[in-house]
Amino acid sequence: MFVGKNELKNAWDLTKIRLFNGKTGWIYLFLSTGILMLTNLVPTLIALFRQTEGVASYSMVNHSSLFPLGGLIGIAIMTCFYRQTNDKYTVYPQSNTSRFLSVQMLYHIVFAAVAVLALLLYLIQYAVFALLARSYENIVLIYGFSLKFALCGFCVLLIYGLVFMAVITLLGALIRKFTLYAMLCFAVLLGFLFAKLEQVIPLFIRLFGFLLLEKSPLLFALKGLAVWALLWFLVLVINKYTIYYKSQNKASTVILSLLLVGAIVCGGILSALVADYDSVVEQGSSTEEYIDDEEGADDYWRLKKIVLDVSGIPVGTDIELVAENLLLADEVEAGYSAENEIRMSNMDIWVNRASEELKNFQGGEIQVFYFFPRNAQNGYSLTELAQPSVSAWLEGNALHVRYEYKKNVKAVFLSGWTFMWQFGEFKGKNLFKEFVGSSSESGGGGVNIYVKSSSTES
Repeated sequence: MFVGKNELKNAWDLTKIRLFNGKTGWIYLFLSTGILMLTNLVPTLIALFRQTEGVASYSMVNHSSLFPLGGLIGIAIMTCFYRQTNDKYTVYPQSNTSRFLSVQMLYHIVFAAVAVLALLLYLIQYAVFALLARSYENIVLIYGFSLKFALCGFCVLLIYGLVFMAVITLLGALIRKFTLYAMLCFAVLLGFLFAKLEQVIPLFIRLFGFLLLEKSPLLFALKGLAVWALLWFLVLVINKYTIYYKSQNKASTVILSLLLVGAIVCGGILSALVADYDSVVEQGSSTEEYIDDEEGADDYWRLKKIVLDVSGIPVGTDIELVAENLLLADEVEAGYSAENEIRMSNMDIWVNRASEELKNFQGGEIQVFYFFPRNAQNGYSLTELAQPSVSAWLEGNALHVRYEYKKNVKAVFLSGWTFMWQFGEFKGKNLFKEFVGSSSESGGGGVNIYVKSSSTES
């Protein structure tokens, strides 16, 4: 029998002592969490109430990745000082096994607390911005909310944490058991992984794809718990037959720390790479149509055309262009029309006035082609949020072209558990950023005016 009743009792009593002695650390953890939340939240809230002309986007820091990663690195460092930490508690009743169980209980409590804090940060921030979005029409919360997604993500985070902690503990146990030999092997292995990263990824997928690529949350949980139980049993066996109370070189502790932190970073990089590997007319009339029929093209970014009825315009008339909220490409100094002056923004578009064709009009058809600015972040169209529109009409000998859009639009990107990319149940529902890293697109819009002669073939 590996664990006796007295060992379990002593392990729990020792854990309670460790928790009490570490109360200062818990205070720092909660204070730093609050400070991190405020430093991320407050500047964004201030910026939301500043007037802007176009669409402004704000990406909130994703604590669902940073917090767990920080927790795992902290646990790795504590693993490196296993002997030194236990020396402080030798006065209490304990065995090799109860000492190990006590440390493991502490690690799991720490990571669970970190996971709960990450969940609370997500829920608090989402509640704040959801309330603002309901109260102010110009504030838009990009990603939706699902309680099932939030809770499922929390459970997935815990399982990933269990597996990573088991791996960290196994590495620590092997190094404590075999000391410098194990350190040398792991150092060579880490060097090989970073040097041959492109070749390692397919191998990594073949070895761990059964867990990292599992589409069902339930099956993922079962597989993850099975892996954790197996690794933890191996660690328990190794630990039982390891002597800890012998001298240890301080340099070994530093090397061990670097190796374990390196292993966590390498595992995180590989996991992320796997995620990325698997990614109105007052005179006459007008008609509007799409010119760009590219399949899947965003309606706001297609080239569109307005055809004006010019039957009421006499031949030889000089048609004046009245551009409203448009930059004049051929007369920059004219700027915007005086009655509709606006400041520069990412929603500006230019107009080519086709002055020669509009002077001494000889009949035919006036065509107004236009396309809106291309603004997108993380695959989400910011242009669409501004609801832009272009209208064109004739008033006497004046051609009016008006560009309109909603100003001072604020887009808030607050993503939940980004590691949920592997579960098809939650993908495509606009609940979180479904890829690694970030992306942005930008491009100007424009209006072009042409006069098509009546003699020209369609």
